[in-house]
Amino acid sequence: MSRGTAGGEWAAITNGGDPVPIETRKISFSEAELIDAIEGFAKHTKRGMPPGKTVACGINGVGNLSVSLTVQNLADGVSATTRFDHATVAAALIRYCIGKKIPLARAAEKSVQADGAGVALTLRIPEN
Repeated sequence: MSRGTAGGEWAAITNGGDPVPIETRKISFSEAELIDAIEGFAKHTKRGMPPGKTVACGINGVGNLSVSLTVQNLADGVSATTRFDHATVAAALIRYCIGKKIPLARAAEKSVQADGAGVALTLRIPEN
């Protein structure tokens, strides 16, 4: 694969041997949006989350991204941390986008990575 001079990514495949541009889209999520997405997904999938208020969000961007949410029980003040793996975070962000009516190309290759204080969902749409 070679780089185009305009800063875009080019695939030296198909289209009669001519390079074909590939569309890449990045959707960035703040920490608050990430928490909303994961909490909503956990509730939707009936994944057990401790009762209470989320007081911390940790993003581990090394290797396959994972996210840890720390929830404090309001009744007794005890905190518990739940870790969400890369696939779960990706599914939560996709569901969040669908709920917010953010269009996502079905055929796009989707990936998630740390992005500043939040995360980004990157969609790579190969030319057909």
